[in-house]
Amino acid sequence: MRRIVPLLLLALSACALDRPEGLSCPSLPVDAPAPVLSSQSEGGDVLEATTNSMIAAIEAEAPAARAIPTPQVRRAPAAPPITLRIVTLSAGGQYGAFGAGVLRGWSEAPGGRPTFDVVTGVSAGAILAPIAFAGPEFDGALDFYRGLDADRVSRGRFLPALLRAPSLRDASPLRAFLARALSPALVSAIAARHAQGDRLLVAATNLDTTAGEVFDLGAGTADGAPCLAAAMQASAAIPGVLPPVAIDGALYADGGLREQVFFQAIDTARARIARETGREVRVEAFLVVNGALVPPQAPVEDRLLSYIGRAVETLADEVLRDSILDAVRFAEGRPGWTLRGLAAQDVDLSPCLAPGEGTPTGTFDPCVTRVLFDHGRGIGRGLPNGFLSAADLRRLAAEL
Repeated sequence: MRRIVPLLLLALSACALDRPEGLSCPSLPVDAPAPVLSSQSEGGDVLEATTNSMIAAIEAEAPAARAIPTPQVRRAPAAPPITLRIVTLSAGGQYGAFGAGVLRGWSEAPGGRPTFDVVTGVSAGAILAPIAFAGPEFDGALDFYRGLDADRVSRGRFLPALLRAPSLRDASPLRAFLARALSPALVSAIAARHAQGDRLLVAATNLDTTAGEVFDLGAGTADGAPCLAAAMQASAAIPGVLPPVAIDGALYADGGLREQVFFQAIDTARARIARETGREVRVEAFLVVNGALVPPQAPVEDRLLSYIGRAVETLADEVLRDSILDAVRFAEGRPGWTLRGLAAQDVDLSPCLAPGEGTPTGTFDPCVTRVLFDHGRGIGRGLPNGFLSAADLRRLAAEL
């Protein structure tokens, strides 16, 4: 067996692939790549240079700002502040079940889930973001994550197909779910929110340029539901495990390879709204951490998929840690910003584990996703109690 695996890897690597034709979605991409944040930069500061196209994608004024003519506002400097509410949904694989439960429970909490001016998502968060954006009436689609198993996300390929396949697993089940979830009513709701000036953004990694890029799903409704599904699948395409997605001739994979939180352009929008209205603009930012936040507690299994899975988990954990720290530093360094978060802490997964088995972090285990969903739903129902402060988020990231 040990001799077969290297020979199989060599055969797979030698097989040239035909680039998929993909979809034409001219309204979907933001014109230029989003800034890439480097964990190696001095102090981990966010890059200050933000492209004009990225700013234009999200800096439409909040409804409260548009309702008041600018000259009147400037004659009344005592007008109350405008609050810009944003939620960022991180990557996390099967731990996306926690975020799905949080959103479900938040709608059931006293006062309900807020209407967010900006929703961003990466990987697992990109699957949840359209529902969080469209409104609680679409929350039924979140139940997909409760009890989710690997076969409802992807399916294995047989050896002959692997020789010409772009990934170890086929993402047909995920595509089928997205086709069902992106109903005409949901797409219409996203388009209506976009027309009001709100923004729904997901990130993916361009494999041709290695740049992190942002898709504006609200604008992408002009191209139809298949383009929205392609962007969501691209953001969640785990390298090597799920196939990359072709959009406008470029290949895209998991957005979590680059960055999971992008706040700079939002702050630029905040500053512009403040200038144009003469009013203070505050930002309430919510970060839902869909990561395991625990290191593996058992040695990696001696299987090809386990080796790949553990490597991807390690990369994802590092990017998640850096993203949390960057978000905290950014929010704390900007006037008018408040950052609060939620994370899957103290989840009792023991009913899902065999004796002596460590916490599973990679595969979609139906017991684990059920427990995570229910745990998140309970937290969501208790909001606004239970939020983590920026300091709490920093501590969590430091422990990863």
